[in-house]
Amino acid sequence: MSLVAAVADRPEITSSSEARALCAAVRSAACVLSDLIDSETELIASGMAHEIEKHQGDKAELSAAYLGQMTRLKRNAAAVRDLAPDEIVSLRPLLQELGAKLLRNQDALAAILAISERLIRAAALKAVAADSGPSTYGIGGEVTLPPATNPATTFDRQL
Repeated sequence: MSLVAAVADRPEITSSSEARALCAAVRSAACVLSDLIDSETELIASGMAHEIEKHQGDKAELSAAYLGQMTRLKRNAAAVRDLAPDEIVSLRPLLQELGAKLLRNQDALAAILAISERLIRAAALKAVAADSGPSTYGIGGEVTLPPATNPATTFDRQL
């Protein structure tokens, strides 16, 4: 059973203390995930995108916990709204802020992906151009071969 399903399958909310505890769990999961998303976005912005790989396990675990808590909150929304309306009011801005941070993070990741694709495409085009045959024809329509090159490498040992 997944972590999301395990959290989401907990019993229904029947008391004010359970509703408050659920909201506190959602708030905690959202805050921790928000901090991780912030640090990932900062790493991308500072040009250290390779560092985000270290956090992917934590991000997956925190996302699963958050989704499980949110699923449980949605399933018990009516009860929580009746038993702890002030908690719902205080959660709303936090969840909206997390959504905005996720969008910024998604945009940063998309930008990194686009840059990577451009670099790979440019390198592939250069490799193809270097390995391709002649691009011009000589007199009489004959292919002109590039000048022969010596593949051997020489070193100047007097440096």
